[in-house]
This record gives sequence, structure tokens and C-alpha cells, in this order.
Amino acid sequence: MTRDTGQKTGAQEERKARAPSGGRRLTARRKLIDAGYEVMGRNGFEGSTIAEIIEAAGVGVGSFYNHFTSKEELARAIFAERGEDLGAALEQAALASSNIAAATCYAFRRFIETVESDKVWAAFVVQLEPVLPMIDGLLREHARIAIGAGVERGTLDVMNIETAITAFHAVMIAIAKSMLEGVIDSAEAHKASLFAMRMFAIKEEEAKRLASLSMAELRIELNPENH
Repeated sequence: MTRDTGQKTGAQEERKARAPSGGRRLTARRKLIDAGYEVMGRNGFEGSTIAEIIEAAGVGVGSFYNHFTSKEELARAIFAERGEDLGAALEQAALASSNIAAATCYAFRRFIETVESDKVWAAFVVQLEPVLPMIDGLLREHARIAIGAGVERGTLDVMNIETAITAFHAVMIAIAKSMLEGVIDSAEAHKASLFAMRMFAIKEEEAKRLASLSMAELRIELNPENH
């Protein structure tokens, strides 16, 4: 599967517009994305209307349809923006740490942590279809760089990086959905990082140890010199 470069570019452009300098006004698209996130976070994806989002954004109806064809398209833009941010953070964590095993565990658990802490993101994981191709398109390039670094260092052992990324993302989505639907609890979702690590041939004893750490402890494992 190839990366959706258009999706990445859109997310990057949105990040540049988040904090306008020199007193410049936010663009209508930026206002709609921010308002959409706020309204959907309060009312849920299904419980939000375009009219409410337009009102919260302080723009006209025409402005909405100049940028988005539907509420679903706006939701995808919000999802893509935050997904690109997450991918960049995970890539940076992997490249900055000498402990690729810990970075692999962190990547999985940071995704679960994001689902837990962000109501809108969580709603998108459950409701937007197809979620897996969207996540894959947003994170694949970042994952390719991070996993490639692990293979070069001899920490990760995979026959095919692209296949490994596909499987890793599928497990992340499946575990996140199971947690959100109440099939498993939060602690079990974080411990499921064990399966993801074993996919990369990380030794079972080390994988179990990392999966049992708190997120605070795991961050120390990534960069012990900073603590």
C-alpha cells in the first residue's frame, strides 16, 4: 500500500495554520476544523450537526461547503491532522532513543493512550470507515523510518518491513476498538503491546517487561539520560 501523500500534505498545511503570527486571522478552514473538534468532542460525531459547527466557527454556510462536502469529510480532516501529529511524534521517539524495543512498545501504547485521552479521536476510530487504511496512510511513512532504524541496529527482526507495518497497524486498531467497545479494559489494551513487540522478534521476556511498565516508566526507558 502506498502512502496517501495528499493526506499528509493537507495535515502539514493545517499544522502551519494553527498558530498564526502577526495577528493574522485564522482561515475559515482552520476555524471549521477547530470548531468541528470542539462540537464533536462535546456532542459526539453522530450527535453533531453542520449547523452547530458553522455557528461555533463563526463562518457562513458557504464557507463550510467551500472547504468540505459533508460532516464526514470534516471529520476525516480532523482525524488526519491529529494522526499526522501522532505519527511524527512516534517517529521522533524511535529515532531519538537507542532502545528500539521500548520505542516499539511506546508506539503501540501511545496510540492506545491517544484513544483514551481524546474523545473525538476515539469516536473516529470506532465510527469512521475504513479506519485501517486511513491510519495506515497517515502513519506508514513514519513507521517505515522508525522500523528501518530498528532493523539497521539489529534490534528488530522482520522479513518484510511493509508487511510488518500493515500487521502492526491492524493490531493497534483492533485492540483500540475492543477497548472502546468494552471487550477489554484499558490495562489489557496496554498489555497487548506484548503481541506487537513479538511480531518484531523482540524477546518475550523483554516484551513482557516493557508491556508491564507504566507510560511514565516507559518514557524513562526511551530516554533515561533525561530523567
